[in-house]
Amino acid sequence: MKVGWLDTSVIGVYFVAIVGLGLWISRRRARGGREFFLAGNKMTWPFIGASLFATNISSQQFVGQAGLAFAVGIVAGAFQMIGAMCFMFLAVFFLQTYMGLNLTTSPEFFERRYSVGCRRIVSLINLMMVMLANLTAALYAGATVLTHLLGWDTGPHAEILFWAAVILIGVAAGGYTLLGGLKAVIYCDSIQTVVLVLGGVLLLVFGVDEAGGVDAVLALRGPDGTSMWTLAHPWRHEFGWLPMLTGTVILGVHGHCTDQDYVQRALSASNLYHAKMGAIFGAFLKVLALFVIAAPGVVAASLVSQGNPCRAISRTSSMLVLSVGLSVRP
Repeated sequence: MKVGWLDTSVIGVYFVAIVGLGLWISRRRARGGREFFLAGNKMTWPFIGASLFATNISSQQFVGQAGLAFAVGIVAGAFQMIGAMCFMFLAVFFLQTYMGLNLTTSPEFFERRYSVGCRRIVSLINLMMVMLANLTAALYAGATVLTHLLGWDTGPHAEILFWAAVILIGVAAGGYTLLGGLKAVIYCDSIQTVVLVLGGVLLLVFGVDEAGGVDAVLALRGPDGTSMWTLAHPWRHEFGWLPMLTGTVILGVHGHCTDQDYVQRALSASNLYHAKMGAIFGAFLKVLALFVIAAPGVVAASLVSQGNPCRAISRTSSMLVLSVGLSVRP
């Protein structure tokens, strides 16, 4: 599948628009640490919630989690439900302490609670996770889709063009991040969220229609005979209730309640109310992710089982992946 001139134009316009917005916001450089890292503590809850969602949802989810749902069913989206619960934990149990301590970064909490050495260890872990896992996976997935759409993945220069795509995406998002700080990132994240949610909803609606309607899609069953739409599996299942309520919850609390990526957005709030409401709004958007990320993956499995390639829908999905590839964390 290759794209035509109209597809390329849409991608180009979106790319220029989102980068232009970030640079326009960054025309006034962030002054001081709190303005750079916390947007001057002036953010309100809709922007905080949208940024929490966009920070969590990247090309990793639109490529990896949708692909997992294609293979194992809607249960792949259970990670989103656990994440929504953990954002609620952030609002109820963590934010009052964080904001009461007037923190700038989440590792500061560990210094005040334990020691300087503990803060350094946590900071190192966060940096390694961002650089070696989150950021690299997002750039890889975004560049993979971009090179495929533009036909850069074939020919003698495919590897060079792939690295060019990685650099292009990284520089585009990193430029306004370094100039404008968290404020530029949050506003661009908010636009990304609108694109992702609306695009995911359209993708689901078009996919269900292409597959023959709701009844045809819901009839899909996996190799073991169970419905691909069930979230409840026995505790011995690899995605059963026991591993979800143990390992996944532990990872979710770490990622959503203590990780700098997410805590930083909440700490940028103008007051505790906006911080908590932002986390709650982020939880609501995470529930929507079950329908805009995992569900289209199951619908794609239904289409494949019917022998339907559905190129238009896969193209739409690819454009969504490219859009989230621009969402790089500061």
